[in-house]
Amino acid sequence: MRATTPLAEGTRDTRRRTVVASLVAFADEPQQVEDVIRRFSAPGVRLITLSAKPNGDEMVEVTHEALFEHWEQLDEWLDSSRDDLRF
Repeated sequence: MRATTPLAEGTRDTRRRTVVASLVAFADEPQQVEDVIRRFSAPGVRLITLSAKPNGDEMVEVTHEALFEHWEQLDEWLDSSRDDLRF
């Protein structure tokens, strides 16, 4: 069985919380990223959960780990992120 450290080499991806602003890449339009987050966190969908830190930063977390197992595009994005982390 593999470990559960997020974005680690050779391990299973698991959910973790992160600041929404950290999800906006250099070439991304912040509003488009926020629109996707809102759609995925909408009532009835709830694939991700939004919360706020005491300092006001908005946090996002994957609600269902099944996304890591069944969403091929997400898997590709995570693999790409691993490459960036190694760089």
